[in-house]
Amino acid sequence: MRIQSIDLIRGVAILGILLMNIYSHGMLEFDYVLLSPSPLSDKIVISLNALFFDGRFRTLLCLVFGAGLAIQYHKLNNEQQNYQALIKARLHWLLLFGFLHTVFIYAGDILFMYAVSALFIVDKLSLPAEEMRKKALVYISIGWVIGLLIACFAALFPEQEVFYRDSAEYLEAHNLWYGSYLYQIEMQFYAWLIGLAVIPTFFFLQISGVMLLGGYLYKTDFFTQGLSAKTMLKLCVIASLIIGLDIYLRMVNEHRYFLLSHELANISGLLVGLVYASLLVKLVQANNAKVKLGLNWLSNAGKLSLTLYLTQSICMAILLRYIMPEFHLTAVRVDYLLIAAAFIGIQLLGAQMYFKCFNQGPFEWLWRKFTLRTYRKVPKEAVEGETA
Repeated sequence: MRIQSIDLIRGVAILGILLMNIYSHGMLEFDYVLLSPSPLSDKIVISLNALFFDGRFRTLLCLVFGAGLAIQYHKLNNEQQNYQALIKARLHWLLLFGFLHTVFIYAGDILFMYAVSALFIVDKLSLPAEEMRKKALVYISIGWVIGLLIACFAALFPEQEVFYRDSAEYLEAHNLWYGSYLYQIEMQFYAWLIGLAVIPTFFFLQISGVMLLGGYLYKTDFFTQGLSAKTMLKLCVIASLIIGLDIYLRMVNEHRYFLLSHELANISGLLVGLVYASLLVKLVQANNAKVKLGLNWLSNAGKLSLTLYLTQSICMAILLRYIMPEFHLTAVRVDYLLIAAAFIGIQLLGAQMYFKCFNQGPFEWLWRKFTLRTYRKVPKEAVEGETA
C-alpha cells in the first residue's frame, strides 16, 4: 500500500525544484547573469528564495528517495529476496538515465548523483533505526563542515571581474552556446566529467546523509505522524538565524558569497525541509474534502516524479534554447519564475489527466522494465550462504 504523504512530498519537491532550476535550463554555464543595475524585483526574489525555496526542495526529494529505498528493502526482505540485487539494478539504470540526461538535455541533472549516493547507502538499509540516524547525522555534519570551509576560503579570493548581461564576454558566450547543439553537448559532457570529480566531496556526503535520514524517518513512522509542534518550532527558530545570515550575504555581495550562501541554504534547507514534510504529513491527516482534492493532485505529480522531472528538462530546453534564445538577454528573475509557475500548473493538470488513462508514468514504466530485464531473483538464503 502506497503512503500518500510520501507521494505528496515527492510531488511538491519535483514541481518546486523547477523554481530553482529554471534559470539554468537555458544556459547552464552562467545560470542567472546579473543585470546592471540589478532591479529591485531581483533582490526581492533572492530574499524569497532564501526564505522559502533554496535547498528545501532538494532536501524533500532526498528524504523521500531515501524513504523509497527503505520501503523497497522492507518489501523485498519480507519476500525473502536479495534486496541489494534489485535496488542496485534500479540504481544502475538510473545512472544511465542521469548520464544521458546530463549530456544530451540538461547538465544540472540530479539523477546521476542521486544514484551514486544511493548506491553508497544500500548496504546500510538493514541497520536498526538508531544506527541509521547516527550515520546520517555524521555524513551530513561532515559534508556541512567541509562545504562551509571551502565556501569561506573561496570568499577570501573572489573573482576580480563580475559578468554582466551587457558585457562583450557574455554576449560572445551567449552566441556560441545558442549557435550549436553539438557545442551544448560538448559542454554538458564536460559538466558531467566535473560532476564525477565532485562526487567524492562534501556534496555527496550531504546527499547520502539526507537519504539515509529519509530511511530512518520511514522506519520511525515520520511519514504517517510528522513532528511535534514543539520540534517544528525549534527547527524554524534555528533556521531563521541561518536564513538571516544568508540573506545578508546575498544583499552585500551575491557574487562573492555565492558558495557560502549555497551552503547556508543547504543547512537551512534540511531544517525547513523537515518542517515542510511534517506539515504535508499533517495535511494528509486532515479531514477536509477541498484540502484532500488538492493533495490528490500533488500526490499524482509525486507518482510521476521521474517523468515530470525529465519533461521539465526537455520542454524547458526546447522553449528557452530554441523558441526563445533571446529571452535571456533581458529577462529578470520574475520572468523566469512566471514561466516556471505556468509549467508547474501544466504538469499538475497533466498528471491528473494522465492517471485517468494510465496507472504508471512512461519513464517510470521504462525504468521498471529495464530493471526487471537485468534483475535476477536470488533467494535471500542463497546470498547469505555465498557470503558466509
